[in-house]
Amino acid sequence: MRAKGLDQLRARARESLEKHGGLDPDAFAVLSAKLQYVNGDYGSQQTFRDLRKALGGASRPLYYLAIPPNMFATVVKGWPTQTATRTRVWSSKNLLDAT
Repeated sequence: MRAKGLDQLRARARESLEKHGGLDPDAFAVLSAKLQYVNGDYGSQQTFRDLRKALGGASRPLYYLAIPPNMFATVVKGWPTQTATRTRVWSSKNLLDAT
């Protein structure tokens, strides 16, 4: 996890809430503390191992995939081997079950 990436994620979440819905500072502090950022190569199983490690014991984590459309299939294929047992992956075009 890169601190700069996590700091940027938290800043973007804060800015979005302030702009689009209002910010409850206490609620954001709780949310912000739970945010995690994992950077890696989509083609490397190490990325998915790092993701699994970051998730700890989470049974139903929420993923935000900032990936180009042409990499979606690659990411979904690598997903099941290292992440949660059953995961729902959403894109703007479809909903896939990765088992």
